[in-house]
This record gives sequence, structure tokens and C-alpha cells, in this order.
Amino acid sequence: MTNAICPACNAEIAIEDVNIAEGVGLCRPCGKLFKLSELVDDDDEPASGDSLDIARGDPPKGAWLRDTGVETKIGASTRSGVALFMWFFTIFWNSITGIFLAIAVGSALTHLGLVPSNWNLPVSTNGGSSKPMGVGETVFMCLFLTPFVLVGAGTFWLAMVMTFGKCVVTLRGDVGMVRTGVGPIAWKKPFKPSAIKTVKIRKANSETNGKPDREIVLDGDEKTVKFGSMLTPARRRWVAAVLRELLVTSRR
Repeated sequence: MTNAICPACNAEIAIEDVNIAEGVGLCRPCGKLFKLSELVDDDDEPASGDSLDIARGDPPKGAWLRDTGVETKIGASTRSGVALFMWFFTIFWNSITGIFLAIAVGSALTHLGLVPSNWNLPVSTNGGSSKPMGVGETVFMCLFLTPFVLVGAGTFWLAMVMTFGKCVVTLRGDVGMVRTGVGPIAWKKPFKPSAIKTVKIRKANSETNGKPDREIVLDGDEKTVKFGSMLTPARRRWVAAVLRELLVTSRR
């Protein structure tokens, strides 16, 4: 077990203070006993001293820290090499789905009398002959294509985020906001900075290439905020280190 971090004071717990048989660990700096499940045991989680060095060092490429005196923004680009594969998959998937969607939409508009009848392409075959889709076939086709369209929209959004997206944490007084997305379209997660007790990096519920993703976790009295799974390891470690310095270490 390495890099076990105390969830109360964020100090590193020595390996000799961890009792695996009993499933507990002792933090000597604060004198508290914790279950192993409460401790951080993650190769991507910097120890206390390392965290301070990372936070005060130069940010990795694609990450930044801006303090205007009124608010502080810690951000990082979500750009990733995986975007190339995501764009290929998105174009391939949506090209095929688009063909069937165009047929279904044309048929639906024809039955509604909004377009000429020749928009309803002959696709049904009965005994070797083709005929335009009927109302029932059109409704079935539209319903059948719905999940495929949603998947295509989702992959397009992920490709956009992996190419142009940003993950930005804004601290303004005792109001915090995590924003991940592209331009005005983004996931937003508000939190109260003064309520945050620990800043950690843990395994996420998602996977990439069979390996679990990692995410930044802000644990507080009121809520837990998770984000950063789309960041590169270097950017994620730096953002976590800066937030730990601003939200936890500097307030002790």
C-alpha cells in the first residue's frame, strides 16, 4: 500500500501505521484512526509534500492559474489524442445512421403532407417489388433509430470536448463552480469552498481501453464533487494539487 493519505488532515500515513489485518490506519499527526476504505491508495494521488511542490511549480502545458483578486480560476484543457479515434467513430457512425434517418424523416414528412410524395423513397420489398414505407413502418423506423441518433450525438459531443473542451474551477469568495465543456455548453457542478475537507484523486466508474479512469474528488460537509476524468494525468495532478493547496492546506 502506497501514498495512504489521511482524509482528515491530508497528511501521508506511514506504511508501518497501516494494519491491513485489522483494516485500519493511524494518522499520527492528527491522532485519528480510519478504516482502510477511507484512505487514499492511488498511484495517481500525490503525497502531501509532492502536492505542494506540484502546486507551486510551473503548470503543465494546457493548464493555467489566473487570480484577478476577485476570483481565482484553475483550468486545464481536455484535449486528448483519443479525439482522433472519437472523430473517426463519430463520422462513421453518424454517416450510416444519417442515411436511414434521412429515409425515415422523408417518409414522415410525406405522410404529414409537408413535402412531395417522391420524398418517400421506396425501401420496402414484397415479392421482389419495392414500395414507399407506410405509416406503421415509418413510426417503427423513427423509434428504432432514436437510440442510434442519441449515441451519435453523444460521441459528437465527446469528440468536441476532447478537441476544444476545458475543465475550469472558479473560486469566488465562498462560491465555487466546476465547469467542463465547450464554449457556453458545459456540465456545471457548484460547491462551497469552505466546506471542502479533502481533495483527492480516485478511480472513476468509467473505463478507457479496459483501464479505470481517474477523477478529482472534492469531499466536503455538504456534498462531494467529482470531475477531471477527461484530463491528462499531468494536468489532473496539477489541478488537484492547486485545489488542495487553496482549499485545504492554506486554511489549516
